[in-house]
Amino acid sequence: IIITNLHDPELYEIRLQALRTLMEQSMHAKTVTMPINTARVQIFLIKEAIKAQGDRRRQMELVADFGHASFGNEALIRKFLKDYGLIEVPEEGKALKTLDLGWDDHVHDSLTEGRKTPTRILVDAFVKGISRITLVYNSISEERMISEAITAGEILGISVEVGLEFSVGLSGTRRHYLYAPPAFRRSNEFFSFLKEHEDVIAQLRDGLQQNIEHRYHSIVSVIKQFNEMHLPKINEGFAEDSPCWFSPVAESELKKIVAYGQPSR
Repeated sequence: IIITNLHDPELYEIRLQALRTLMEQSMHAKTVTMPINTARVQIFLIKEAIKAQGDRRRQMELVADFGHASFGNEALIRKFLKDYGLIEVPEEGKALKTLDLGWDDHVHDSLTEGRKTPTRILVDAFVKGISRITLVYNSISEERMISEAITAGEILGISVEVGLEFSVGLSGTRRHYLYAPPAFRRSNEFFSFLKEHEDVIAQLRDGLQQNIEHRYHSIVSVIKQFNEMHLPKINEGFAEDSPCWFSPVAESELKKIVAYGQPSR
């Protein structure tokens, strides 16, 4: 529930501790012939039970399946994997990142274009059996979110790369790039790499910040255009005290939901 419901970037340490607890419990089924697949099935069932909030019957069915899965019976775990469309991971006593089963080289979390925290994205990747994932950012100034991503990958045994996305050039001729620094097991190693090469990446860091500022101004202009062009049409025929009348979208409201000053579309 903590991983699913706590989205505030400042709470990343709480999410990571919840993830550690989740993995410690999930990897200790009563029978351990299929530990990693059993853990993946259990975590999937937990996620589905949380998503089914309000549907008590569905939740009870999932809880019952969770209880059966906790024994780690091979035939039953394979049935759950098949029923829920999940691949069976080889039980070789190895982490997912060493199995090279699958990858996704362009994923956004809630700091940029996505909706989920890094921990939640990595949990989803673990359930799907993904070995490597690249989380893409517009800046390297927010170290806590990047640290969360790399640490969550280490807990789950998934290789996490950090990609830096930026555009160069004037409107109409802009080119889009993605810089991927080397992958590191621990977040402190990643930040040590950046510090060691600070003289080389200083210009990139400044350019990333300029991109963020330009993006913010672009989004504010979209809000202004919406208020001036589209909102009058939406409100046409309704009085201001009507529940069908909408107030203009304010820049101050945008700032409330933008994490660390990094706006996204």
